[in-house]
Amino acid sequence: MPFGLLVGCGVTKHIPENEKLYTGATIEINRDFSVKGFKELNAELEGLLKPEPNSKILGMRVGLWSHYKVQKENPGFINRFIYKKLGEEPVYFSSVEIAKTEGLILNRLDNNGFFFSEVNSEVQEQPKKASVNYKVDLAQPYQLGSYQYEKDSLPIDRSIRKLLEATKIAEGDYFSLEMMKNERTRLDEGLKNEGFYNFNPDFLIFEADTNQYDNKKFDLFFEAQRKCSGKRNCAI
Repeated sequence: MPFGLLVGCGVTKHIPENEKLYTGATIEINRDFSVKGFKELNAELEGLLKPEPNSKILGMRVGLWSHYKVQKENPGFINRFIYKKLGEEPVYFSSVEIAKTEGLILNRLDNNGFFFSEVNSEVQEQPKKASVNYKVDLAQPYQLGSYQYEKDSLPIDRSIRKLLEATKIAEGDYFSLEMMKNERTRLDEGLKNEGFYNFNPDFLIFEADTNQYDNKKFDLFFEAQRKCSGKRNCAI
């Protein structure tokens, strides 16, 4: 890219008076304890920071610059060509929903067992730009004490108990909705392979119980709901 074009990629002079260019967000997780899978958790939370700011090429917002250039009455062939290839609509700070993002972060933390965490945000402003820093005070995660199946006399019971021998859920695991969804899917597939063709994973009900503990642990129970008379091609 010619040097002259790089120099011309400044965009702040084109930003409307009542707007600020959104330059992105960061997330800061404060904790005083080790966390299993911390990098994955951090990446998961970073994925919630929307919208994405305008992209940069070699430090320049070429796509945004081309957007402003084609707004002129006679933008010229080169400017139109660049806009067609790289052009981006401006992302202004006014489009950022900070409270919604804070709620999404808290929800995702709950889904991963970090109940009672707190999220605050700080807006960092310049004359024509603004960014957001989300600060998370991470609570201790709830960890699994035991995983138990509420046994029944249904024909499906023996098959479920056999499948549980291969479960990946183990003592010490963090509470996780994704973990439970994966377990339901695994059991569903295994039971269909055993001949319970009309079985539905929604028939497996999980319950978490913290009543026996005062140190952020929980027991996980699940049971199979009765949906028919017990014939092999029935739901259960």
